[in-house]
Amino acid sequence: MRTQLLPLCVILLFVSACSGASGTTPAIPTTRPEASQTISSPTSLPVTPPIPTETATLPTQTSAIPRTTACWPALTPSAFFPDSERLLGFRDIRIQVYNIKTHIIEVQIQMPADIIKAALSPDGQTLAVGLDDFSILIVRVSDQTVMHALNAHTGIISGLAFSPTGDRLLSASEDSWVRTWSLDGQQVDSFQPSGGGNLPTAVMGIGISPDWKNLATIPLDGWMNLWSLPNHTLLATFEGSIMGGYSLSQAAFSPDGQYLAQYLGAGGGYFSLWRIADGKLLLRGENISTGIDFSPDGRYLAYGEMLLARGGHVALRTPDGSQLIHDLLGPEGSLPGLPLFTPDGNQLVATDYASGALLAWSTADGQLLSLGEVGCPDR
Repeated sequence: MRTQLLPLCVILLFVSACSGASGTTPAIPTTRPEASQTISSPTSLPVTPPIPTETATLPTQTSAIPRTTACWPALTPSAFFPDSERLLGFRDIRIQVYNIKTHIIEVQIQMPADIIKAALSPDGQTLAVGLDDFSILIVRVSDQTVMHALNAHTGIISGLAFSPTGDRLLSASEDSWVRTWSLDGQQVDSFQPSGGGNLPTAVMGIGISPDWKNLATIPLDGWMNLWSLPNHTLLATFEGSIMGGYSLSQAAFSPDGQYLAQYLGAGGGYFSLWRIADGKLLLRGENISTGIDFSPDGRYLAYGEMLLARGGHVALRTPDGSQLIHDLLGPEGSLPGLPLFTPDGNQLVATDYASGALLAWSTADGQLLSLGEVGCPDR
């Protein structure tokens, strides 16, 4: 099973400039009995009061962020609340809600195990958390109550996504299954997307179209496939820079559903962008990628890359990849990854794998912004 430790793997790749898939393919049968799910009674999780953070001076592209302000593991950005101010992220066993304007960790929720994935419903009312024990918790945000625990998966959770109406949750796992759930904890659909040789394999990442009619799956072994939902028909196969994904792989659809981007996770391959209608490859990055995102308002495409000569950057382009709008740089030597737009598209945040800090830019002019020091929550 490929490691979940993205920062270490990325830094090693940065030093060695290695590429290509590696690792042993898990032995996964072509069919698997449906695992029973255990639904827990509602219970409230431990919550920490708001945590003020230090006000940071504005970082520059030539001044490094002091190591003393970093916190490991770094905060992994997962989603913004609809107000474009509150960022949902996680580190180890803690979910954190960080206000990018006030520089305050407003809510910190302790989970019963390490967090692998997190997703937020479009209205910001429901949270889904994938844990390293393979379970998924559905949490009501208002009072941090666990409404349901989903226990059907038997491998690392590799993807979580809410439907546009927020009444369905899609989950993917390295156990080779993709499952769909209602918010009352009932499984309403499941299938095993195939990989290389048309055989089921670990699902390392997913992306779902805005209308929830098409699903992209990145297998451990094989090229990225596009499926129709809910009938699971294979629509197309997209050949990227390498065959097979790593942990944290992801696919992303443009808001208008015309374009599909791919990031192959912790260690593999370049960013790739296709036009879905004819499968044409529109753009491929020139360096190892560190994440992708389309802005919800449809104005931008962002992808992170490692640059051997000077750390890393995030390229901000038009959604079809044809025009470079800004080359977003952090402090000297920074390595930004997992870019994430605010819902209004006016800002972009990313984790700096070199320091553990959180970076942000204005999309209008590409300027680096101050987010305060998102310090260790236990300090």
